[in-house]
Amino acid sequence: MLVYNHEKYISESISSILNQKTNFSFELLIHDDASTDNSQKIIREYELRYPNIIKAIYQTENQHSQGINPSVHYNYPRAKGEYISICEGDDYWCDTHKLQEQVDCLEEHKEINLCFHQASQISYFNASHPAKTIGTYAEQNNIIPFEKTLYLTNGMVPTASCMIRAEVKERLRLFMKERPHLTLGDRFLQFFGSYPNGSLYINKIMSVYRLGTENSWSASIAKNPEHKIRHEKVMLLAFTELNKEVNYSLSDKLAVIYLQRLLWFFRPQINLDSPLQPTILDKPTINSNTLKDPGIESLEPKFFTVQKEIKQTLKTWSRKSGEHIIFGAGSGCKLILETIGSLNISAIIDRDNKRVGETINTVPIISLDNVVDYDNPNILVSVPSSDKIELNKELEKLSIPEENVHYLFDSAIKWLADNPFTKEELDEVYKSINIAERTY
Repeated sequence: MLVYNHEKYISESISSILNQKTNFSFELLIHDDASTDNSQKIIREYELRYPNIIKAIYQTENQHSQGINPSVHYNYPRAKGEYISICEGDDYWCDTHKLQEQVDCLEEHKEINLCFHQASQISYFNASHPAKTIGTYAEQNNIIPFEKTLYLTNGMVPTASCMIRAEVKERLRLFMKERPHLTLGDRFLQFFGSYPNGSLYINKIMSVYRLGTENSWSASIAKNPEHKIRHEKVMLLAFTELNKEVNYSLSDKLAVIYLQRLLWFFRPQINLDSPLQPTILDKPTINSNTLKDPGIESLEPKFFTVQKEIKQTLKTWSRKSGEHIIFGAGSGCKLILETIGSLNISAIIDRDNKRVGETINTVPIISLDNVVDYDNPNILVSVPSSDKIELNKELEKLSIPEENVHYLFDSAIKWLADNPFTKEELDEVYKSINIAERTY
């Protein structure tokens, strides 16, 4: 457990762990990063009452501000258990059987190294907002394929829901220790935990995630866009290094991650009426948040080619006969609507069915089952990480021919997989975050 100025939440967090009902013993490792409020006092009181369970480190100087990751340098090395669970000082567990259920699942499935579950998210930004359920990856307990947690197809995997085996913790520790620029470890924990056999999912809310608390990462990026920019650059670099960790076996799959980062760095400008050769009308613009940011401009030539691939797919699909329907109501859908207009679109499919009945730019949002109501539907999938096998099975049930299903980002992803980032391109990104040593 990492703590910094969490006096409002720390008692609830610690108590939720002490209240766990298990048939095994466990320890609670706390690292307080020189809190300036009453956090250390509260932790000491608990430690005096539970000396055999709570093992705390009380810093007098803040480590995080010095570029030292407390988990990597203090908590992971002293964690001796067979299984490791995560809970930050501003989150808490809400099911007293959480640890037991997760250990039982991992004991039953020796081939899998990560177990997670649903969580309830409450917003510190707006306390009046009702809690919402996050981390839902199936309708029942199941094994979730590696690709789904890699792409976060169903949203974030709540960190406080994760349990990993000790060997995953050690791989994670070594990976992050060699790369001090990696300040957040949740995505890498999920990567090492779910690769290659997937992860165990429990369809039950057993933890609570507080969004936007003071001193949290979510609050930091909300206040300072530069933190978000740096994070996105670091993540791009980290995934290129993770590919090396697995002997470059994930080049095709990670190309989706690279595309998502490029789409965030740059704002596509696509004019279907212009030639496919580069023109000023097709010149991408840098996202306003990343304007003139060192390192990002070096990636512009690669993005330009990616944009041409997307343009070609859009052009081909827009000329198809029949009714044009977009699958996915997110940023890819927005790009399509901005490019060809809403008048040419008959409907938008919401893959989660959460927005059915709404409209986007007057275009109705429908469920997948409603596609049969349209004449000769031509579907453009606007989600780069979409599960093709699963989607094609659903469309086949609806008698939608395979030739009527197109993927907006497929050719761009393939091109990125065939043309990985060069050392020179990555060097510029490394320099922009002041990293001289490279491990790729």
